Amino acid sequence: VTFNVGETITQPASPRYYVFVVDLTGTASHGKHFKLGVASRSDVDAQETVSGDPVEAGGPPFYGGSFTIQRVGTINASNLASDRDVSFTGHWPVIHLSLQTGPEEAVEVTGLTLTDISITGDVASEVAEVRLYHDIDGDGRADTWKDPLLDTANFIGNAVTFDSFALYCTANDSTYVVAEYTMTGVDIADLTDHQVALTPSTDIEAKGSISGQPVTAEPSSQVDGPTMTVRRDMWKTVTGVTLSSRCQHSAVFTGSSVIIWGGYTGTTCRRDGQFYYPDSDT
Repeated sequence: VTFNVGETITQPASPRYYVFVVDLTGTASHGKHFKLGVASRSDVDAQETVSGDPVEAGGPPFYGGSFTIQRVGTINASNLASDRDVSFTGHWPVIHLSLQTGPEEAVEVTGLTLTDISITGDVASEVAEVRLYHDIDGDGRADTWKDPLLDTANFIGNAVTFDSFALYCTANDSTYVVAEYTMTGVDIADLTDHQVALTPSTDIEAKGSISGQPVTAEPSSQVDGPTMTVRRDMWKTVTGVTLSSRCQHSAVFTGSSVIIWGGYTGTTCRRDGQFYYPDSDT
């Protein structure tokens, strides 16, 4: 690289200082290194301003420091939610993602696609929209009073794409998002399962906040959301009950079990009872 400086140094004791800055193309890859230098005194071309005679530069050859291109930001996506039953409230959580960034730089996520959506029963037509929230505290719930709504989208085939948001993920940290269905509440059967999937390497769009380079999310394998079994808030038959039918009985909830005791059958006052554990349905 040759520079035509064209400067006049008038004071012998007043040196000139130069800084060389290298701009890299977007194809520069992690791990490559480079440096610049003046390999020979003949590489400095100078002359006296009065006589025009050449001036030979003194000193040994020199090189600048060696610089290594650092890797652009990284991001890893994983699902935190586990399979569980959820009450029918018109809002179904479908996936809870943790986006872990590396120490290199902050990452800006600008797109997310949920694919391979699997729903049993005639439910897809009842999905009003799908909402993506920034889960501030990582609790896996879309708390609308504190968790910002990032984007809303609708089904296109068996996929939902969010592309009208920008989520800033600080370096070497975890950022959480939650997606949920908003349902119409019409003709949705009890015990309806649904699940979504995400392949981060293709379904997450992100770029480094400093480098501006695209960031490929890891892993490349599919991340399955939990299977949600949605149950309406309705009465159901409890298995394993040996008590006779009765009324005017006592009922106490201990925090883990319900105690039923006593009561009247219509002809007899009862002096028996039973424990019921809702978590295990026993």
